[in-house]
Amino acid sequence: MTIEINGKQVDFAGKQTVLEFLDKAGVYLPRLCAFPGLQNDADCNVCIVEINGKLELACKVKPADGMSINTETESVLDARKKAFGKILSHHPHICLVCDQREGCDRLTCTYGIPIQERCCNLFEVCEIRKLTDYIGIDESTSKFSNPGHEIIRNRLFFYNPNLCVGCQRCVAVCQSIPKANVWLMKDVGNRKIASIKAENFKDSGCVFCGACVLVCPAGAININEGKASAAWIKRAEEKLSLEKQSLPPVKSLELTGKNIENIPEISGVYILYNGSGEIVKIKGEINLKEALKAEIGNAERFSYEQAELYSSRENELLSGFMKRYGRMPGDDEMDDLF
Repeated sequence: MTIEINGKQVDFAGKQTVLEFLDKAGVYLPRLCAFPGLQNDADCNVCIVEINGKLELACKVKPADGMSINTETESVLDARKKAFGKILSHHPHICLVCDQREGCDRLTCTYGIPIQERCCNLFEVCEIRKLTDYIGIDESTSKFSNPGHEIIRNRLFFYNPNLCVGCQRCVAVCQSIPKANVWLMKDVGNRKIASIKAENFKDSGCVFCGACVLVCPAGAININEGKASAAWIKRAEEKLSLEKQSLPPVKSLELTGKNIENIPEISGVYILYNGSGEIVKIKGEINLKEALKAEIGNAERFSYEQAELYSSRENELLSGFMKRYGRMPGDDEMDDLF
């Protein structure tokens, strides 16, 4: 059986959704509520495609012989951007489009934006940011206004409802954990956001597995600052072994001598990626070209950015990575801290 994807014939077999089929075919499609291995009934409407000339959600439709799928038509891109704009209107996004976002310490703002309206400390590794860069922001997207929900905290992590995008991943992953019974969705105005079942996590049935922190795309469920929380989420990541979310393709180059020859001899930061697109190294150097030559054979791909204060930029990127993953990229250096 065959399906046409963007004008090319591709064979398919098995029971799957169009979204899963496109993943297997190597065609990236943005998604927010969908997460590998989780059953989720939410509708973020971001995985929209054109099937036989009609707009459909790829996560809801099953492939059929002779089907024609287009993922990048003008109508698809417009509908996708509008759907994502509705999500962003309920999540801080001013920093995502700021012309000074690179190198910003996220503490002071040149434009005087209130801190409640700025992006969170996961800015450098944020899934919402990656999707924004890939999809873009529709002109009709409303300005975010912090609703002022109370933040729920414990000694390891916290939940900030003001950042919730309603993807329901926390609910879905919690249902997959034995004895866990924490999350539900509640109506707030004309939308749904996550909520815990009691006043605190323990009374809600939390087993403190860390799964909800690992799947949250928006920084709404996040670890506290400090070594204890970083060590806890690292152990959780290793124990749970959750599948990795499919993220927008990294704008990177194959790590070859030919590609490095085109890199100017400037100061900046380079990032190395393995074959799965995961970051394995972040490093600032005074001469990017020479530093990258020495890395040939250590990774599959690389990206880079110019930065005169390359050490500060390196520290910023590493800090963002560690806050998200509780470890250094590509190795277990965090073990030395505990």
